[in-house]
Parts: sequence; structure tokens; C-alpha cells
Amino acid sequence: MKQLIKRLFSGTCLWFTLLAVGLMLLRLIAEGNGDGSIEIPRFLLLLPCGLFLAAAGTIYRHTALAGWARLLLHYLFCMLAFFLFLWLPAGGHTAVKNLLAIVFFTLVYAIAFAIVLLTRKRIRGIREED
Repeated sequence: MKQLIKRLFSGTCLWFTLLAVGLMLLRLIAEGNGDGSIEIPRFLLLLPCGLFLAAAGTIYRHTALAGWARLLLHYLFCMLAFFLFLWLPAGGHTAVKNLLAIVFFTLVYAIAFAIVLLTRKRIRGIREED
């Protein structure tokens, strides 16, 4: 149990840092000459978002579930993190925009996960050759 809490806490801190830096860089690029700062309420929402993403990674790596169940849970946790803590708080979205955001997230998730799985398969193949 202690290992699980440590894993979740360190993963949350890692995701929080990556999200904060990434969003600040996106704001700098989008604004051009702004300071890239994030409003305090949105900044604080990055912490539960990081917790959801850390939990998704922990569930995917360290559970005895079947592969498809782990992948489904990972996807659901990542989708909830994106939708609840990054997309909805921005506000002003119509139902169509929300649906398009879900479709876009699903496509990006599928592409990223396919790349990860193919890379892992290739690495395993190289290790087995040696």
C-alpha cells in the first residue's frame, strides 16, 4: 500500500509539472508577447488532473486485469482527466465542440498508444535477437 501511495504521489507531481510547463508554453506561443501565466483556479485543477493521469498509469502497469480491461481503464481515466480538468473548466463549449473534443482526444490517444505498443514490440524483438 505504501508503494502504491508513493507511486501515485510521484506520478502526480510529474504530471502536474509537465502539464503546468506545457500549458504555460502553449499560452506563450498563443499570446505571442504575453507572460504565459495561468489563472490560479485553472492552475490548481492541474493537480487532480495529474492524479488521474498517475492513477491511469498505475492501473495500466500494475494490475492483474486482462490487457483490454487495463487499456480501457487507462483510456477512461485519461479521458476523464482531460475532459473534467482541462476541457470543461475552459467553458463556453457547445455540445458539438464537446463531442469533437472527445473524438479528437480518442484519435490522439489511439495514435499515441499505437506508437508506444509498436515501439515496445520492436524493443522486445531486438532484445530477443541478442
